[in-house]
Amino acid sequence: MMSRFILLILAIHMSCDTSALADDYLVRLDKIGYVEQSVEGAEPKEKVLQSIEVIARPDSPFRAKVVIGMKTEILAGKLRRGEKNDFTIDIQYHHIVDTGDLIPTEDGRGKPRLNITKMKTTLTISEGKPILMGGIDTGKQQDGQLKSKSRYVLVVTKYQPSE
Repeated sequence: MMSRFILLILAIHMSCDTSALADDYLVRLDKIGYVEQSVEGAEPKEKVLQSIEVIARPDSPFRAKVVIGMKTEILAGKLRRGEKNDFTIDIQYHHIVDTGDLIPTEDGRGKPRLNITKMKTTLTISEGKPILMGGIDTGKQQDGQLKSKSRYVLVVTKYQPSE
C-alpha cells in the first residue's frame, strides 16, 4: 500500500515537472482588410477586422471558440515543432454567422440559415513571422457599391503571460 502511494506521488511530481518545462505558444489569426465605400484615387486603410487567438503547446491539440452575438469563430489544430525555429501547424478556422433566417424543415420548426467561411490547411511557419493563409478582394465595384478586401494572417509567438 505504501509503495503505491509513493508511486502516485512520484507520478504526480513528474507530470507537474513535465508541464512546467513545456513551452507555450500563442497562435493568432487576424482578418485584416477594409469594407468601405470606394473613393476614386484613394485606397482605404487596412485594419484588423477580427481576431482570434489560443495558447498552444507543441504536439498537443488546441481549440478556441468565440461567440459574439450571432457570430461564432472557431480556431483549432495541432502545432508540431519543425527544424530550427519553425513549426508545422495543422489548422482549421470556421467563421459562422447566423443570418436570422430559417430554412423550412419537415417538422415545421425550421433550422437557422448560416453563412459559413471555412479554411483548413497545413503550413510551415516560423516563430514571430506572420504568414498569409488566404483572402479575397472584390476589386473595383460599380458606382455606389462597396469595395472590400480581406486577408487572413496567421502568426505564432512565444506565449509570455503578464504577471
